Amino acid sequence: MAAALTSVGPSRSDPATGQTYVWALATPVEVLELFNWAPSAADQLAAVHRERARLRLPRAPRQPLTLLTDNGNII
Repeated sequence: MAAALTSVGPSRSDPATGQTYVWALATPVEVLELFNWAPSAADQLAAVHRERARLRLPRAPRQPLTLLTDNGNII
């Protein structure tokens, strides 16, 4: 699935654990690296790039992980 983010709402507690996580912006490649999904995610990454090309979206450049505040501002 692919989508353009136009806004980010507040972080909410995970109903299963009660933990609240921060929002972060990362490229698809960086997400796979952060979560250590390794080879099992190769098909998912290929699908991301197929849809990116189909939607004529540019490839996301590698950048430092960006954390967002609850109102969507960059920390």
